[in-house]
Amino acid sequence: MKEKILFLAPYPLDQAPSQRFRFELFLDSFPYEWDFQSFYDVRTWNILYVQGYTFLKVLGIFKGYVRRIKAVFCQSRYKWIYVHRELTPFGPPIFEYMLKSKKLIYDFDDAIWMDDGHDMNWLWKWIKHRQKIEKICSHSSKVIVGNSFLAAYAKEFSQEVEIIPTLINSDKHKPRGISKKSQLVVGWTGSHTTLIYLEDLQPVLKRLQMEFDFNFLVIANVQPELDLKNWSFEKWSKDDEVDQLNGIDIGIMPLKNQPWELGKCGFKLIQYGAVGLPSVASPVGVNSEVLIAGETGLMAESEVEWYDALKSLLLSESMREQMGNKARARILREYSKSRWENHFQQLFD
Repeated sequence: MKEKILFLAPYPLDQAPSQRFRFELFLDSFPYEWDFQSFYDVRTWNILYVQGYTFLKVLGIFKGYVRRIKAVFCQSRYKWIYVHRELTPFGPPIFEYMLKSKKLIYDFDDAIWMDDGHDMNWLWKWIKHRQKIEKICSHSSKVIVGNSFLAAYAKEFSQEVEIIPTLINSDKHKPRGISKKSQLVVGWTGSHTTLIYLEDLQPVLKRLQMEFDFNFLVIANVQPELDLKNWSFEKWSKDDEVDQLNGIDIGIMPLKNQPWELGKCGFKLIQYGAVGLPSVASPVGVNSEVLIAGETGLMAESEVEWYDALKSLLLSESMREQMGNKARARILREYSKSRWENHFQQLFD
């Protein structure tokens, strides 16, 4: 019987960005036979963040625990078991401990051991049981993380820690060519959990729109409420995500300078750069590694710096083009599937 690998993740295949761009993009050319199991099935995932459907959500969670029990009893079939983020959304790492440590590769791409601002009370903190992350690290044969901040944490509990950035497939994420637009577009893409980072930037965008004719585009799964003169919303679509990014002229990635944000892996900047866009970003965490200030984009911390950076790019088409080209080259060189594919496969040797 051929050796097989089991991938265990929270969400269904080809649905969640953290999975799609950390390990799923390698599976189409993976040299081993593999199986995949998610905690949430597709139906539960589709209603998970929709109000109501309480019975179906509870049923979906129950089924998720049943699937994890099955995975534990079937572990003898697999050479390696690759766990992304966590096996279950609640409670201590019971199922992780039931997997043999010599088979376990653990991967995470956020500071998920920290309070992310949604831990409402002591009961919810107990239910989430964030301290389980250190226990999973100590129990795993190998730990894979997305940046050096996460690696420093993991190394407190494991001697086998490697950094593999969150990546793109540069054959799919690429520029679509110049299209004629009546306005320049400053754009942001992300999920509902990161919309908060746009709040502090609204005064800057408002001021700039008094001087320049540009549209601010938000690509997300939830529509925000913004007090801006010209702005639009596009519901994020997996099938259209590259075309949506290509509708932007300048990408932005504002962050708060707080511990949780140090765990971010700069994926917005990686996406912008992959399609040849210049970016403006907060100099927080890995942002300063992905974006080379003055070459692939500009860094900005204060409102004045954000205003000056965006103004410079809005005024200069040549600057946008030069920085966008350099950004694309950097992503191909450091953050592409082709750059890291052999390294990923060697994890399972």
